[in-house]
Order: sequence, then structure tokens, then C-alpha cells
Amino acid sequence: MVGVLGFTSCDENDVDQDYPLSGDKPVVSVSTPSVTMVESGEGSTATFNVTATKASTTTMKLKLEFLPEESTGTLDDVVIALDDTPIDFGPTGSLITIPANSLGTSFQISAVFDILPEGTETLKFRLIPVADLNSQVAEDSQIITLTINNSTSDSLVARFDWNGDEEYLGTDNEYHALSDFDFDLEIYDEMFNVVATSYTASPEEIELASGDVPDGTYYIVPSLWTTASGVAPMLPLNFNTTLTIAKPGVFVQNIPLNGLWNSTVGGAEEGNPDAYVVAAYFVKTTVDGEAMYQLYDATNDELLAEGRMADLSAAFNNTKAKKAKAKKSLK
Repeated sequence: MVGVLGFTSCDENDVDQDYPLSGDKPVVSVSTPSVTMVESGEGSTATFNVTATKASTTTMKLKLEFLPEESTGTLDDVVIALDDTPIDFGPTGSLITIPANSLGTSFQISAVFDILPEGTETLKFRLIPVADLNSQVAEDSQIITLTINNSTSDSLVARFDWNGDEEYLGTDNEYHALSDFDFDLEIYDEMFNVVATSYTASPEEIELASGDVPDGTYYIVPSLWTTASGVAPMLPLNFNTTLTIAKPGVFVQNIPLNGLWNSTVGGAEEGNPDAYVVAAYFVKTTVDGEAMYQLYDATNDELLAEGRMADLSAAFNNTKAKKAKAKKSLK
């Protein structure tokens, strides 16, 4: 749904300001102060048209200020296509400007589609004049409300995170990002063919659309390729890693993988025989045109892991040399 901000004029206002005179200021108002959106697809972006009933000889500036205490969502849930207000405008907000001798402008707010299954979220903003205070906001338009409904996806998302934005002290006495270490994420089919990879991001992430792979069983394999990609740490590092698997908007499961990799043993390039870990697997079936996923945690579901993982480990080890050769060609 697209929200539209329209502005109308009012000649009478109780704002107590000497310059410009209150009665001479354009009064801005929002024709649709409440807008409903969805996280993805059509209706995930609202376009706001801002107009004034009369122009000003100087730029009219207004601040769109987020009200966290009155909101159930956060600013992480949206992208506001406006610049931040300067520090001298008080609490940070988004700056709306109507150029001098102009009657309008426009901006957009887009919802962010995340993997979490969430209920409806509400974000509230206050619209106030700033800078020259050469405009007024009508009383019934001073609060703008966004209602964001949860969206779902037919895809499966796997994300492998080793806290790459954190830092460690290197042997050069400088601090470096943990993202320098080369972790990878791959998905294999039942024949142990690689069907999807993520080799260069931090965190690594794979999104499988419903049509990317046929129904069947698939294995999610995070790994440490090499520690030589980063500066050697001053002290040995034990990497704290997490595998997150989700059907966005439907389910999310986090699988901690702490203590499986460290800087001393290194990764596959350093000869670590345990560099690859079959952390989870899922079974995909299509029911009435919708992809359904049954997820199995290899560390928590002992019965299934015992039966399938024993066979998988032997077969998977036989594919490592072929995979390593392919990986090197991408480096």
C-alpha cells in the first residue's frame, strides 16, 4: 500500500513565534498519517508527497523524528530515503526539505524484509519544523504511524556467522577484524554435489529459492578454509560461530557451533581434517505448489544424525579433494 503525504494550508495557528508571523507560515498536514505496509514485495515501499499551500523565500525544513517509546518496531525495520538532521537540530531524525520558492518534495520509506517470524510492528514518528521555523504542522498531522505486517518467503536461508565485525589483536600489535579469516558455507545434495555456496561474505549466507533445487535431502556444511587469510593472532583464538537456518517469516533456528575451529589448528588449507562440519540437513518437499522444509539439527537430533551422518561422513570425505580443487580455482 502506498502512503501519500499531502499538505494543506491553515491561516490560524496558536504557535507563539514572532518571526515569521504565525499567520504567514504555510501549514503542512499529512493527508494519510497512518500507512500500512508489508515487509517485502508490492506494498513494501511508501512514497510520501509533501506539498505546501504557498512557497517560502527560504527552504522549509522539517524533521521526521522516530518515537521509540511509542513504537513496537525499531529503525532497523525500515529504510528512510532521507538524510539525517544536523546535530544542532536536537535528537537525530530525518530531514525533509521543501526548496525555496517551491511547493513540494517527496521521499520514500521502505520496510526491511528480515528472516525473523514477527507479528505486526508499529513505528511512530513526530513531524516538526526545524531551522528557520518558517512552516507549521497541523495538530492532526504531527504524528505519522507506519504499520508493518510480517511477510513470508518460499525460500530457505542459511547464514554462517563467526562474529566477523569483532576484532582481535594480531602479532603486529594491531587490531584486525575477525572477518579476515576465511570461513565458507556450502549446501550439498544427496549425491554430495555442491548445489549452493557462499565464499566471500561475512557472515556467509545462502538463499535457496523454491525453484533452485528439486525436492530431496540437502546437507548444510560450514567450514574454515584457512586462517592464513588474516594476520596471525597474538594469542590463540577459539572461534565462536553460529549457523542460522530460516524460512523467512515462518521459522528460525540457531545452531551454536562453538569450539569447532581455532587459529592453532587452522582450516582445510592448513590440513585440518575437521575443517568441514556437516552441521544440519533439511528435507524439501513441495505441497500444493509451496516449498516445505523439515530441518534436522545434527547435534541435537541424535537418532537421525546417528543413522545418516555416519554414512554421510565417509561419502563426504571422498568429495573433499574435488571440492578443494574447485574452491582454489575461485580464490
